[in-house]
Parts: sequence; C-alpha cells; structure tokens
Amino acid sequence: MERRGVPAAVVALERLAMTVGRAMARAHGVPDYPIAIITRDDSAQDSTLEGVTSDEQLEHMAEVTADQVKQILLTGSVAPAS
Repeated sequence: MERRGVPAAVVALERLAMTVGRAMARAHGVPDYPIAIITRDDSAQDSTLEGVTSDEQLEHMAEVTADQVKQILLTGSVAPAS
C-alpha cells in the first residue's frame, strides 16, 4: 500500500514478526520495514495469544501496539523496545 502512497503499518506477535515478518520484508525488498510488535507480559514463547485471560492484558497489549502503529504511521519507523 505504501508504494501507492497509502501509509500502512504491519502488526504481528513478536515471534512471528522476527521470523515470517522479517522474511516477508526482505522478499519485498524492504528488510528494515518497521513492524509493530505485540508483546506478551509473561514470558510465553508461543506465537499465539493463547493464555491471555483478561481484558486488562489485552488492553495493555493493544495500547502498547497502538503507540507503535502511530509512530510508524507518523515517522516511518518504530523505536527499539527499551
């Protein structure tokens, strides 16, 4: 979409972003394409939202991810996680 002038942001769970997301970006010629990362508060290593049991957990993940999407749309990049 961005090649057509429409701002866009990719959103993915962390494990998928670092594997499939990065591979797709490289395949499309933009290896550093910014990806908004959905992170889990717990140390779950799976690539799903299984185990997220509360609205509060989902709301927190959505807020953090929405901030990243906003930054990508406004600046074209996302700051590294601190």
